[in-house]
Amino acid sequence: MNTLIQELKKEQLVPYYLMSSYLYYLTDKASPLTDKQFDDLCLRLIDEYDQIKHVHKSLVSIESLHAGTGFNMKFDDYPKIVIGAAYNWHEVHTMEYQMKIIENSS
Repeated sequence: MNTLIQELKKEQLVPYYLMSSYLYYLTDKASPLTDKQFDDLCLRLIDEYDQIKHVHKSLVSIESLHAGTGFNMKFDDYPKIVIGAAYNWHEVHTMEYQMKIIENSS
């Protein structure tokens, strides 16, 4: 399993799943997670689903996790707070990536 996914607290799994799914399926923005990281996130959610307490957990179906997808969710399914957090996460990730490129080119 990917280190980033292992380091997430279980309370962070649902938000990361929702933000990644939103960015990947409903925007032209790439998810900051790789496909492998998203797959690992789904596997971890499956393993810990019964122990997770999160206000948006009901939006995450076990069937979708087993399929490794968030494709079934439509725009109106996503809470506004998830949408805002997804865009913020994407922007921060993009800036960090650009800074690494600049540092490595120096």
